[in-house]
Amino acid sequence: MSIEIFIAASAPDQYGWPVSQQLSELLHELLRAHFGDRQGAMATAIGMAQSHLSRTLKSGKNFGPENCLRLALHTGVPAPQVLRAAGKTALADLIEQLYGPAQANLLPAEQAELVRLYESLEPQVQAAMLHLIRLQADPAYRHGLPPSVLSRRTTAR
Repeated sequence: MSIEIFIAASAPDQYGWPVSQQLSELLHELLRAHFGDRQGAMATAIGMAQSHLSRTLKSGKNFGPENCLRLALHTGVPAPQVLRAAGKTALADLIEQLYGPAQANLLPAEQAELVRLYESLEPQVQAAMLHLIRLQADPAYRHGLPPSVLSRRTTAR
C-alpha cells in the first residue's frame, strides 16, 4: 500500500512563476555566489539550522521574514527582492514605502565583505590595516624602494 501526498503549488506571482520556485532558485544562486555551495556557511550566516535550509532549498518554502532580511544583509541583495521571492510581497512593499525603492549593493560581494570585516575591527587594528594597504598600493614600495612622499603623507594622520 502506498500513500501519495499532494502538495498544492504556491500561488503564482505577477509573472506567473510559483513563489516557491522563485525562492528556491534565488537561494541556490546566492548559495553558489556567496557561500561557495556550502549550506552550513549560509545557514550559519542567516541563523538557521542547516537541515531547515536544506529543506527550504528543495521546496522553496518555510523561509520567514527574518531569514529573508538576514540573507539580504549577508549577500547585498535588496531585501524587497528576497522578500518577494519568498512570497512576502506586502512586507516588501511596506519596506519600499518606508525607505524608498531597493537599490543594488554598490560594491561586489567580496568588497562588501571586506568593508564589513574592517568595520568590525578595533580602531587600532583598522589604522594598522589601512597603513598596510596604503603601503602595498604605493608603486615605489612594491618595487622595493622606500615609500613615496605621497604614501608617507597619507599615513601620517
